[in-house]
This record gives sequence, structure tokens and C-alpha cells, in this order.
Amino acid sequence: TLPILSNALIRLEGDRLELTGTDLEIQLVGAVQVEPGEDGATTVAARKLHDIINLLPRITTRNTQVFKTLSYKQIDLY
Repeated sequence: TLPILSNALIRLEGDRLELTGTDLEIQLVGAVQVEPGEDGATTVAARKLHDIINLLPRITTRNTQVFKTLSYKQIDLY
């Protein structure tokens, strides 16, 4: 197996933050609108990212989920 497959790609382009994961057969991409920053991309260990997100408190109000300082209103899956 390829080590990169255990990572998730995080990419910022303008005001769009994308999170991508794949196993070479299926690819899942989630995107949210954020405040613009410097464009760039990195990969992180998907398991570690999953564990960190599960530790954050969840607050749900009318289709908006907030995780501490990360909030999103819409996720486009394609």
C-alpha cells in the first residue's frame, strides 16, 4: 500500500478550503468557504485528523456545525 493513501489533502485556494481523501478507488472531496488566506496545500495523517476532530465539541444550529474556531455552512461532495 502507498503511505500517502493514509493521508488527507488539505488545500486552500482563495476562499475555498478543500479536504480530499482517497483509496485509489473512491475519492471524497469536501469543500467549505472560509476567509481568504495564502493559497497552499499540505497532507496530514487522516487518522490523526479524525481523532482531533472527534475531540472537538460539536454545536449544531440550523444546518451549521461549529467546531471551536472552524465553522461551515455547506459541504459540497463530488
